[in-house]
Amino acid sequence: MNRRSILKKILLLFAVSLNAFMFSNLFYKLKTALLSNKRILKKNDLLAREMDSTFDLVLNQILPKYKGFPGVDKIKTKKYIYRTLSGPEASLEVTSLFEKGLDKLTQVAKTEFKSSFHMLSHDEQLGIIVSFQYSPANDYLGKSWMSLVISLTLESVLVDPVYGGNSDQLGWEWLQHQPGIPRPSQPHDGFIV
Repeated sequence: MNRRSILKKILLLFAVSLNAFMFSNLFYKLKTALLSNKRILKKNDLLAREMDSTFDLVLNQILPKYKGFPGVDKIKTKKYIYRTLSGPEASLEVTSLFEKGLDKLTQVAKTEFKSSFHMLSHDEQLGIIVSFQYSPANDYLGKSWMSLVISLTLESVLVDPVYGGNSDQLGWEWLQHQPGIPRPSQPHDGFIV
């Protein structure tokens, strides 16, 4: 599997998620929320330990480590997402969507399999993610959450390392990308999700 085919699959997943996201009424609320700075999360209070473990596994399902790609752990995807969601421009609605989605995903694992998400097999985890994303019972929560997580995951691979993702320019190296000049010397006070 080469880089282009992996990137095409990720972009296809993103496009499907974004399509559903854009037509939900939540899109309007999130768009409005991006323009208002209602809450800044404190560092390290975003997720409970179990939800954090679940999120690690979800990220590795979205963009797994394989030959040529260093993986989301080395790129520091989770750190980038947490930093973005706790930044001053992250709205209450976006952070709430993230927390509710992750909590719901954790609950689905316990309900369907009577087990924690991290105790399930790779295929069972993937099945829960897909069913969560497309279940009409979630009232667009799954699609909106996946769209947000996939967007932030792709950002973490492509962003300048000064913003906390793309550690050691590994994402750029994987894509054989040469960054433009000038590059930022320090992050902005916050960044928009």
